[in-house]
Amino acid sequence: YTAFYTLSLHDALPIRAPTFGDADASLVLAALEARGFVDKVARRDSPAAVQVSAFLRTFWDEDDSPYLREERARGRSITLRHVREMGRIVERYWIEPFKGRRLGDLRKADIRAALVALSEKGLAPGTIAKAFACLSTALRWAAEADVIEENPAQGVRKIVGKAKERGILEDAELRSLFALEWPDARAKAAFMLAATTGMRRGEIMALQFRDIGEDRIFVRHSWNDDDRLKAPKNGEEREAVLLPAVREALVDLGKGNPFGNGPEAFVFYGGEPGRPLDGQIVSRAFETALESIEIDDESRKSRGLAFHSLRHGFAKRMADRLDTERAMKATGHLSRAMLEHYADHRSKEDFAAVGTAAEEAFGNIVEFRKGA
Repeated sequence: YTAFYTLSLHDALPIRAPTFGDADASLVLAALEARGFVDKVARRDSPAAVQVSAFLRTFWDEDDSPYLREERARGRSITLRHVREMGRIVERYWIEPFKGRRLGDLRKADIRAALVALSEKGLAPGTIAKAFACLSTALRWAAEADVIEENPAQGVRKIVGKAKERGILEDAELRSLFALEWPDARAKAAFMLAATTGMRRGEIMALQFRDIGEDRIFVRHSWNDDDRLKAPKNGEEREAVLLPAVREALVDLGKGNPFGNGPEAFVFYGGEPGRPLDGQIVSRAFETALESIEIDDESRKSRGLAFHSLRHGFAKRMADRLDTERAMKATGHLSRAMLEHYADHRSKEDFAAVGTAAEEAFGNIVEFRKGA
């Protein structure tokens, strides 16, 4: 049969008529939508008609993303490492569930079903949360940029679950690791620094000789292979108390550094100048050291022990000895949930309090001398 729609009280035009055009199609679609016969429709010539997969790939493309260009124009720093990670998440989790779907046709039910499917595959809650953030960021931008009329991710509840707890080492275990002869002096010094300052692995790898003070470390950078030398996490520089024995270990590294120990030389040197040691080497050496003190692979995994556990252990030791704000300053956390307020500068009193707490926490673990 021939379909008609009302142009006015007196006129009607067949859909199959040669003169049926874009304006006519818009009227038909609006009428069908108003009557509830169809949901929101993405016209084939509209930006919303792009395949979801193509949209997400472009959105997280480090060169062609309009979103990233806008954010950089606003002065917001988005690391290359983050962008590339989001790109991998797109390929791993979002291409198959939305295969053949157009952006404008995506609905809340589609997203909910995809999240449930990820959960049923056994993915960790944190992984699912990161995957959802990858998708929801893109869809929010698309709605704000009028690419789609509504954000289908808005109002979708996240898949939540109990995150795996990160274990911490006991004092006796730490003491054994400090006393242990490590095959790589760089790995042991990195362990000592992480255990006694709570520095992140990337911050340790980025350490330069100019960052070593008499009684403190200036945490100015972090390192990853995508962005290379960049600001620390959260963009905040800070100071960490440096115990004498740890400082001595760092100075000793400088004596054996084949690339010298100039101000900008990396303390934890790698195989070439201008590039520090691969952080994975440090993590693997830490796991090997755990085996040496009879914490085998099975025990390590069941306890949730990893190099980052040293940061958790330091945070706990500081939280046991300091008020919340000072403990947060010592670890570089921005919220109470992570160790609520972060001060830009540490006062002398604060620094002294952290130093005392560090001496109390590690005085029976690592032997150190007073003074520089």
